[in-house]
Amino acid sequence: MTYSNQDTYQVELLTKLDKVPATGAVIVNIVPKPEKASGFPVRSFAILP
Repeated sequence: MTYSNQDTYQVELLTKLDKVPATGAVIVNIVPKPEKASGFPVRSFAILP
């Protein structure tokens, strides 16, 4: 995950998204509090309907 100057996050390299339905699922990202970091690891998971 990278943090931009626009107070937004960009999540990259997610796998197995083909197993998540196109609608109805919620993707959750658990992130640490970045302090002067340009990138850091993230835990992501999907809650399926």
